[in-house]
Amino acid sequence: MNMKFTKRKPISLGVILKKEFMEPYGLTLVDLAKAMGVTKQTVDLLLQDRDELTIDMAILLAKVFNNTPQFWLNISIDNQLWRDLHDSRLCTTLFH
Repeated sequence: MNMKFTKRKPISLGVILKKEFMEPYGLTLVDLAKAMGVTKQTVDLLLQDRDELTIDMAILLAKVFNNTPQFWLNISIDNQLWRDLHDSRLCTTLFH
């Protein structure tokens, strides 16, 4: 199987959340946590890309920023797919 994929890593959920949403709205980590009804540690894990985005979290982000859960899930999925496609152990198994 010959599968083409980009070498350029997509922008992470944490970067998009911070640069495109929190900063323009003037939201701090604590502000966003309160708006979402979650702990600041939960938001911090998202900002640091240390936790996978769940459907529930995507719904909460969509409610706060008046967009769709699909928007957030697509960012997460793009990053997961890129990471898995560039994992040498996984690629060896899948493509050889």
